[in-house]
Amino acid sequence: MNNFKYIFKQIKDKSCKIAVIGLGYVGLPLSILIAKKNFRVFGYDEDSKKINNLRRKKTYINHIDQKLLSQVIQRKKLIPTNQLSDIKNVDIIIICLPTPLSHYKKPDLSFLRKVSRVIKNYLLNTPKLIILESTTYPGTTDELFIKNFKKKNLIDGENYFMAYSPEREDPGNKNFKTETIPKVVGANNLNSKKLISEFY
Repeated sequence: MNNFKYIFKQIKDKSCKIAVIGLGYVGLPLSILIAKKNFRVFGYDEDSKKINNLRRKKTYINHIDQKLLSQVIQRKKLIPTNQLSDIKNVDIIIICLPTPLSHYKKPDLSFLRKVSRVIKNYLLNTPKLIILESTTYPGTTDELFIKNFKKKNLIDGENYFMAYSPEREDPGNKNFKTETIPKVVGANNLNSKKLISEFY
C-alpha cells in the first residue's frame, strides 16, 4: 500500500494517531474536538504547567468545556505530553504554534523552524500528513517545511503530505465554535488536498 492510500485508510477508519503541537487557544480546542470524534490525539506543549493541568483534567482556557475535556482525557482519546518523541509514530501532525510579531512587526517564525527540524527526523518512521495552522504569511510551508525536508530527499506528495489550514478560533464568541466555523484548506499537490479534505 502506498503512503497516500495508507493515510487515507487510517483517516477513514479512524485508526490514525494524531499530534497537535501547541496547546494554546487554537491547539487545545482543536485537540478536544478531534478527540471527541474518536481519534486518538497526542497534545504536545513544552509548557509543563499546561500539561500538568491537563493531566489533572483541568483547563487553563476559560471558554473550554471542562466536562468534555475531562471525558476525552479519561477515555485516553486526548493524551497530554511535553515529550516531542511521543509524536514519532503518529500519522497526522497539526502545528498550532504561536507566531508573535517581532520588534520589526514581522512574524517570529522561530517556533516553526524548530518544529520543522524535529519533524524532519520523524518522517523516516511513517508517512505523515502535516497541517500548518499557525498564522503566517503565504509561502511559509514551502520555505520552512518543504525545502527543509528536501534536504533528506523527502518529497511532498510522496513521502509525506504538506497542507495549510488557517486557524478558525473566535475565543469568547458563543455563536461560533471550532466545529461550526467554516474551514479553509490548501495544499500544493492533489494527494495532500484529498487527505486534508477527508480529515477536516
